[in-house]
Amino acid sequence: MTEKTKKRKSSSRTGNQYQDWCVEILKEWYPRAVIHNQKATSKFLPYLERWVSQRNDILGCIDIVIIDHDNLPGFIQCTCHKSFAEKFKELEKVPWPLDHVAVQVWMKRAPGRTEIRSLEKDPVAGLTLKKLGEIRMRKFYPEAEGE
Repeated sequence: MTEKTKKRKSSSRTGNQYQDWCVEILKEWYPRAVIHNQKATSKFLPYLERWVSQRNDILGCIDIVIIDHDNLPGFIQCTCHKSFAEKFKELEKVPWPLDHVAVQVWMKRAPGRTEIRSLEKDPVAGLTLKKLGEIRMRKFYPEAEGE
C-alpha cells in the first residue's frame, strides 16, 4: 500500500461518521423521537481485490428518518458534498406529500458547521430547497428573514 492509499479516508466512512453526528444532534434536540440511520454499506469485490461502498439510501435519497409525536415525520439527506443541486435532483424524483412530512438536506460545510435546507413547494418556482439555517458548534441558528 502506498502512503496516499493509507491516509485516504473512504467517502462511505466519512459519510457514515457525518450521519452519526447528525443523529447525535437530533437525539439532543428530540430526546423522545425514534430515529433510523440508514448507513452506506460496503462489499468486497474479489476480482478488484478491494472493498467498495454501496449506496443504501431510503427511497434513493434519504439517510435518516425521525419520528417524533410533536412534529411531522422527518426525512433527512446528510451530505459532505459541496452542492445542493445533486441532492435536489434525487429528492425531486420522490412525490413527497410535503403537507404531511418534512424533508431536509443537511450539508457539512466546515468543521462544526452544517447548513440545513428544507424541501418546499413554491407556487411559482415549484419545488425548492429553502435555507432554514445552520448548525454551528452544535447550536441551530435560523436563517434571518429576507436573506
